[in-house]
Amino acid sequence: MAYTLGRFDESEDTWEPIEDLVVCEQLLSAFRRERERNRDETAAEAVEKAKKRNADRAAEVDRTGA
Repeated sequence: MAYTLGRFDESEDTWEPIEDLVVCEQLLSAFRRERERNRDETAAEAVEKAKKRNADRAAEVDRTGA
């Protein structure tokens, strides 16, 4: 997404877009994608840990018979 914000230079009667905003939007988008990827990885890790705990509990029940 590009922004049309900028500065009006009265001496030259020109509109100068603020390009930094486009860069900020790109950085923000990259940050959001990275955060989503990390969230997905964290969720996958939690699922794997839960599966391991359940398998360990099942093995304990099989071993003790309780």
